Amino acid sequence: MVVEYVLLLVVVVGLASFIVSRVVSRSSDSPGFLMVKWNQILKTIGEDKPDSVE
Repeated sequence: MVVEYVLLLVVVVGLASFIVSRVVSRSSDSPGFLMVKWNQILKTIGEDKPDSVE
């Protein structure tokens, strides 16, 4: 019974680490989608166009 829980824990932790590595990857070749969106938000804020209406 304990073996099943340990195996389940190993699988869940492995899956979670894989998902997290894909979401927040900072690799320049294939960045995670969260990093891409965050970079787009920072660029939009950095443009600083308070007087323009879109």
